[in-house]
Amino acid sequence: MIARILVSVLALCGVALAADSTRITVGPTTFTVEEGFKQIVTFELHAPIICVRDDRECNVVVRLTNNHPEQIRINTCFVKWRWDEWNAKRYVTITAHEDFVDDVEATFTITTEPATSGSTFFKGQNPKDITMVTKPRPSGSCSATGDPHYRTFDGFPYHVWAPGRVVFYKSTVRDFEVQTDMYSFHRPAVHCAIAAREGNNIVVVSLCADGWTPQYRRNCGEQQCKESNGWPRVGITNSRNPKYIIDFESGARVVAQVNYWGAIHKRYMNVYVTAPGVDYKHTQGMCGNFDGKGSNDANVGYNGWIRHYRNLFDTQKPKVDLFNWYPKGNVKPKPTLPPHAEECEYIEPPYIRPILNNPDIEDLTNTLKDTFDPDVTEKPGVDFELEDYSEDDPRLETMSLEDATALCNLKLKNHPVVKACQDVIKGFDISNYVAGCIDDAIETNGEEVMVEAALDAIREECADDGNRDLDLWEENEDGDKEPAKELQDNLCQNACSGHGECHKTKCTCHEGFVGDDCSVSEDAAPVLDSIFEPVCGVHGAKSCRLETPIMGKNFFDSPHIACEVGGKITKAKHIGLLEVLCELPEHQLTHRGSSELVKDIRVTMDGKTWSNALKYTWYDATCQVCDHKTAECKPNPDSCTIDGQCYLGTQVSKDNPCHVCDAKRASDAWSFDYRNHLECGPRFEAKNIETRIGADGATVKAGQAFLTLDAANDLVKDDPNKGGAVTYQILDKDEHSFQVDRNTGALSTTEDLQIAKLPTSFKNFFTVQATDAAGNAATVNVLVELVETNLSPLFPSDKNALPAVPENAKVGYVVGKVEAHDDSKDENFNKIRYTFITNVPSAEQRFAVDGDTGSITVARPLDYEGQKEYTLQLLATDGGGQSHSTVVIIPVANVEEAPTDITLDGSTVSEKRPTGTVVGTLAAIDEDEGETFTFQVTSKSAPFRADGDKLVTTQEIDYERVGDAVEVPIMVTDSAGKTFSKTFTVTVTNTNEAPNKPTLDITEVRENAPVGSAVGSFTVSDPDGDDVGCTLISNDDTFEISSGRLVLLKALDYETKKSYKLTVVCVDDGEPVMKSDPADFVIAVTNANDAPAISAVLDAVSETAGKGTVVGTVTAVDADTDSVAFTMAVVPEEGESTSAFALEGAQCVTDKASGKTTCTAKLVVAADGALDHEGTGGSMVVTVEATDGTLKSVTSRKALTVTVKDAPEPVTGVMWVGDVRTVEMADGSMGLRLPEGTAAKTVVGQLQPVDDDEGQAYVMSLVQPKRRRRAPTDAFSLSKAAGTAGVYNVVLEDADALDRKENGGVMEIQVVVTTVGEAASDVTATAYVQVVEREQSLRWPGQPGKFTVAEKTPVGTTLATFAVEGAQAGTTWTTSVEAENKNGDQVFSVADASSAAPKLVLATALDFETEQAVVVTVTTTFTSVDGDTSKSSLAAFKATVKDNHFKPVFETETGTNTNVHPDSAVGQTVTTVEATNKEGKKITYSINKNIAGNLLKINGATGVITVAKSLKNVKAAAYTVSVDATTGAGLSASLDITVTITSRSCDSSPCGDHGSCNPTVTSHTCSCFTGYAGADCSEADASAAVGNNQQSGGDGRNSRAGVVGSGGIVGIVIGVLLLLVLVGLVALLLVRRKRQQSAEAFAGSMAGKSVIENPTFQAPGNMATSGYDAPSFETKPLPRGASEPAYAAVDMTGGAAAADSSLSNPMYAFSPGVASPVYSWYRPNMTRQEATEELMPCGEGAFVVRDSKATPGWHMIGVKTNNTVVHEKIRQQESGVYELLPSDAPGAQPSFQTIPELVSHYATPQPGMPFSLVIDQPIYDNHALVEKRRGSAVATMSRPTPQDGPALPYKEHERNSVSQVAAYAGSDDLYLNGAEAKDALNRDSMYGEC
Repeated sequence: MIARILVSVLALCGVALAADSTRITVGPTTFTVEEGFKQIVTFELHAPIICVRDDRECNVVVRLTNNHPEQIRINTCFVKWRWDEWNAKRYVTITAHEDFVDDVEATFTITTEPATSGSTFFKGQNPKDITMVTKPRPSGSCSATGDPHYRTFDGFPYHVWAPGRVVFYKSTVRDFEVQTDMYSFHRPAVHCAIAAREGNNIVVVSLCADGWTPQYRRNCGEQQCKESNGWPRVGITNSRNPKYIIDFESGARVVAQVNYWGAIHKRYMNVYVTAPGVDYKHTQGMCGNFDGKGSNDANVGYNGWIRHYRNLFDTQKPKVDLFNWYPKGNVKPKPTLPPHAEECEYIEPPYIRPILNNPDIEDLTNTLKDTFDPDVTEKPGVDFELEDYSEDDPRLETMSLEDATALCNLKLKNHPVVKACQDVIKGFDISNYVAGCIDDAIETNGEEVMVEAALDAIREECADDGNRDLDLWEENEDGDKEPAKELQDNLCQNACSGHGECHKTKCTCHEGFVGDDCSVSEDAAPVLDSIFEPVCGVHGAKSCRLETPIMGKNFFDSPHIACEVGGKITKAKHIGLLEVLCELPEHQLTHRGSSELVKDIRVTMDGKTWSNALKYTWYDATCQVCDHKTAECKPNPDSCTIDGQCYLGTQVSKDNPCHVCDAKRASDAWSFDYRNHLECGPRFEAKNIETRIGADGATVKAGQAFLTLDAANDLVKDDPNKGGAVTYQILDKDEHSFQVDRNTGALSTTEDLQIAKLPTSFKNFFTVQATDAAGNAATVNVLVELVETNLSPLFPSDKNALPAVPENAKVGYVVGKVEAHDDSKDENFNKIRYTFITNVPSAEQRFAVDGDTGSITVARPLDYEGQKEYTLQLLATDGGGQSHSTVVIIPVANVEEAPTDITLDGSTVSEKRPTGTVVGTLAAIDEDEGETFTFQVTSKSAPFRADGDKLVTTQEIDYERVGDAVEVPIMVTDSAGKTFSKTFTVTVTNTNEAPNKPTLDITEVRENAPVGSAVGSFTVSDPDGDDVGCTLISNDDTFEISSGRLVLLKALDYETKKSYKLTVVCVDDGEPVMKSDPADFVIAVTNANDAPAISAVLDAVSETAGKGTVVGTVTAVDADTDSVAFTMAVVPEEGESTSAFALEGAQCVTDKASGKTTCTAKLVVAADGALDHEGTGGSMVVTVEATDGTLKSVTSRKALTVTVKDAPEPVTGVMWVGDVRTVEMADGSMGLRLPEGTAAKTVVGQLQPVDDDEGQAYVMSLVQPKRRRRAPTDAFSLSKAAGTAGVYNVVLEDADALDRKENGGVMEIQVVVTTVGEAASDVTATAYVQVVEREQSLRWPGQPGKFTVAEKTPVGTTLATFAVEGAQAGTTWTTSVEAENKNGDQVFSVADASSAAPKLVLATALDFETEQAVVVTVTTTFTSVDGDTSKSSLAAFKATVKDNHFKPVFETETGTNTNVHPDSAVGQTVTTVEATNKEGKKITYSINKNIAGNLLKINGATGVITVAKSLKNVKAAAYTVSVDATTGAGLSASLDITVTITSRSCDSSPCGDHGSCNPTVTSHTCSCFTGYAGADCSEADASAAVGNNQQSGGDGRNSRAGVVGSGGIVGIVIGVLLLLVLVGLVALLLVRRKRQQSAEAFAGSMAGKSVIENPTFQAPGNMATSGYDAPSFETKPLPRGASEPAYAAVDMTGGAAAADSSLSNPMYAFSPGVASPVYSWYRPNMTRQEATEELMPCGEGAFVVRDSKATPGWHMIGVKTNNTVVHEKIRQQESGVYELLPSDAPGAQPSFQTIPELVSHYATPQPGMPFSLVIDQPIYDNHALVEKRRGSAVATMSRPTPQDGPALPYKEHERNSVSQVAAYAGSDDLYLNGAEAKDALNRDSMYGEC
């Protein structure tokens, strides 16, 4: 292919082309970038790089100079091309630096320096500079302080009551997110952890684990993060309240300031974040949307509070748990730099943050990398799962609103920080911080740290405002602008603690004090508080730390800082004032043994003064288990200590492979292990044993022992459990003549063996197996020879070698013969039979033997290379059974074989390579060893040959001729002449070839050819068809080649130079790049008429210069030799008819010698007032035109710049500025709108002079009025406004001067403005004031300092009266109130709302226990006659609820008398007391009078009294125990109960099986069952009658003490009852007879069998006579006349549909903390992880309820829903009821008395709930049974599940119980529920593993 580079179509059409005059192009060169964003700039060469000299590197380098690294960043300092890279583009990334200042647009230049190159074509070429305009983009700051009070990016303040993990700040346009976590108190929470992620890197800092020790990790998923000084960077300040500061590459910053809250003994965090401008309008989370609209930042309730987690936006709830997130996938590489940038000594500038936000920090980035092993830090190491973590409510004392307000006002409003901020930043408002401080002070009883938190938040906002607002910046001593000095000198941390001076926000500490806040005295000894995990397990799964963090105080960075560990000095690392890292000695490598090693750790800062000591413990994790918090150690239950040495479980002894550590069997000795069967199993000494029995003429008798085998293993002989004991057996099933003793291994005969007459079944070869107790086995082959007069056959030799067999011998090939001879004379004996003795299956045997002849043949193919020799055991057996064996050795002879393959390790060759080029190495595959080979190319046409084992070329190969592949057939021949052939494909690669010389289509150019036009075109061809570029290598920069065109760069001048010689070289884009031979061209210049050349010498001129003022001289020269005089003129600018300038006095002179003509003229101002400095920016452009005097005239133009100097101009007036309300006056000017009644001394507005001049200084003063409507000078005063030049405050001095009726309310303020400077002048100006009507307002006359309302105050009570004032005529109004309690109800209302005296009325009853204070806002809305509305509000105030206290009251019926058996176990419940109070407050129980020795104890929270100590030796007697119930307010009540410790008289069952025993102090009484009587219930009671409830207790048992007197009424009742019973019996007898027969038959079938109890049966209380002792099941039939159990419908609220209460069987009641099969879904001890793992395989709705480990009394419910498991809390309120707290359901949830009731409620779908629970085990459900038996509608704990729905499976013990019941399905299973059990099992089996 021929590639031709032609002139474009435009050139062919005769149109001049505008070519880029530079040989190195840059684009774009001018652009605008917002701060934080990037622009990519492209550099490109437009010609090849060709260097004439070869003694230097041929490349092009363009350096980049960045003069403003603090504002813009570039990722390299130069761009570079090597000569073969000329056609590649270079890309440079330029970033507008984020400066976190609200500045204006700024323009910066990156200078592209002239190119350095060995190519003369590119050398000195200067590409265009890059101009970059940076556009400010708002950056933001957000904070959360205290408990916590938020201030969003948009300045919106709000408060969060509910604790939880939240998204603090997340970018929606990049991968950045910050999450925070909080302590979970039963009150407003505080932060305890932050997690911040950018890209694939994350930093976590947490105090949540113990509230004291920081845990941190920094995990890198990007390469730059892993390098030194990589992002993110972590630091800490050295201050009393240290800040952890995390800086990210994007400019984002996260700060966690650690504070200590003394009342809860924990540290917490105040969190501050800075968002770079790139995230503007692209954030979500608690910090809001960052869009300038604070109203959409949070879903706040009344008074800016968010009280429930569910009220958060979804975007504020984490979707990914960052606290347990780790980098995923491959490590992201560093950003790619431009090629060769690594050669550049260039350091990217760091972020330089404004001085007020840039504290000194100690860099922890590398410390974190050094402290934590990379294998740990890059993987999950610290578990930050804290969901169940909760703190008990500290129940802190609170502070009154009045005291809290006084405290915060005192601490904040006059603080130097606040004063400085308000002095510098006008309108700086701290009201939100004061309000937050008051809330915190109330909650924490004025805790100082909460006041400090508010002050820190003020300091942060003030610093942020002071940094951002450039109008507040001042010049420093160097003349540079920076934030106000007053702020720099007052914003130091903790005011330098009184031990230093604040300068530029940094403390300069007094001598002897150190730290960022000078809070540490160098003389104070360090104080150690705690060690994080002061225990280390040596040789454990987790290696010991090399360093340990120690928390304390008085730490500072010092060259002498050190640690002492057990007397040894070690290195220390300082991490802030509160933490030190101590290096630990090598004990973790050396300590061993069963005792822990404890060492003291101390710290010193100066090497002299040491701290107190803390203990650090090392223990051998093989031997011990230690608590890592308490350091208490105990023996490791999974290890053994043998001979003083510790071994882990399953560890094997190095001396005996059968010895293993098994602590469950023995912890002090080795246990025997038989799993290593090769070492520890039975072992025979040999594989084959031969023996002989018998004698000449003898008969071997049955039972004759002839050999004892022994396979016992000596390694296990000492096993006391005899695990190595061996038993023996013969494996051959057809062996009938011999036997082996199972235990001894003795071999004997089983029958008489008459050697002369052996039975046909006789077999003398068999296998014996030995097996140990572990199942390990070994075998031995036994050959028995019988000896008689029949002589044994004999082989001539014990070993026989046969001739070698060729490996290619065919099957049947005769190898040879080995014969035995038999000397027996009996022909029956001397017949010999031959066989091989082998265990190899016959199908795999390589040889066969002829049984009659002994001839050995090949049975299977042989392979010499696989096996070279075979050793066989040949057996000869004669007719009498005698035998003899010999060894036969058969060698295999190698046979030469042909090669089977050829390989070639290279198959590619480039064209044009010299003859003999090696393509690759040949090799042959041959099974024969040691072969030599000869290779040959068998095709004459292939340009290759074999040179030994090398394939080489026979000629230079031409790719264009042979193509890209050649077939090469090759044959190999081995030493035996055997051959193998194979064809290979050799790939031919194309090689780039140089282009041909170029040609040019022109030989001359006119001298007036336009610069930048294409004057000719080159043509060039390339043999490979590559694209080609050409360049000039000899040139004076007059021409260049662009896209194959010859382009003119400079104007030609025939008169100066008439020809040019050009040398051109062309380069292709092949690989490698090739260049053509040089081509020379001569270009002739042809003459043309030239236009005059214009120049000028001009002076600066004042803007006040008048007409005719001379500005300078303009000169034009026509260089043509035939030139004549010509004309010059000024050309008006585009769109203008005239110019501000003109030419005067033009004169022309022609030089006779050269023919050149020169014309000159004066440039003058054309008219008065034509110049303007301000309007033109100080310069004006004038265009001059010159036209030569020839017939074919040509014209030239040139734009000249005239500098216009500024001249002072007068002030034209004054104007109102600032935050004022204005109104348009009659003359069109703007006046100040000022209401009547405005207070004196009020700054009503600001005045500023109107002046076109910039930077002018002024003085302003009032003028005494001469006209009436002008304001008198004493009505107003002026004062200079701070921070703004020329602006004055207008202060109202006389409020009475405001009269809207006088002069229409118009007032004039006349001032004199004096200009200061060289052109000082006075100007009188007037400002207008429009007086308007007085403002309408709402007041509270006599407002109290503290507004208190007593709880229980009746609803409707009037609490306050307000006053509406200033209402204008015709205006109506209404007053409203906002005061929302925690439930969202309005606490107050307004009576007489439209009157002038509206009243505040109580609308909702107040309860101190649920609401201690309510914030109240009262507003009056005014409506004018025109319909316009305005509002007036009172300042929000707090209504404090006064507490009324009530004594607790005991439920006196509970627990007043109770019996206790002397053998009761410790912990057994004795009784329960219960007390309540009207307030519903928490009650604490205590025992103030106990049984001697404090034998009982009480649970202070529940009132449960239990046995505290053994009662076995306590005297049986009745004891009085006194219990106190006390409220939190200290009010108490007492209750005396009688506890009787009984005798043991019931232990011997004195009442037999027919009554229950009731022990007393000295004896007992018997309560006989129905049908029995007597003192011991041994007598039959004939008087017992069916249904006789007068003589039966409620449980169906006879109670003699309860017999009712036999009065007349009683007799009548008994008679009636008996009659009814008899009638009923007659009706039932027929039905019952068949059932009774079935029951009797069932009882008979169950005789002697174990029958389980019916888990759902409960004995009805109205059963008159029963043969059953509920709830046990008896096998005897139902007694005649006994009625069936009756069941009552159950009400889930706790009552019953019928009067029967027996269904509330306490035996199956739900009991917190106790698992029960009745409630199989309740798993009290299950962990979160176990619940998740168990439920994940289950279906939707499967669930478990478990106890909360963090909050006793609370529960957690785990539910499978949407293919995940969610865990929700079940809160137990103080009243004892339970409430579900779902995270994703709206509104409050209902409360329930019991957990089962709650579960039942959510078993049906509820509005807004994301799940419903599935329960499907009716066998455990009493209610389901009742419903089935009674057919009534019963509220059930179980609901039917759809057939395709899941059900929770049974556990193993539950399944066993249910299976027993299901066995009787189909029988009359009234009490067994067999059908239900069978159905439940079917469902369970369908459920699968769950």
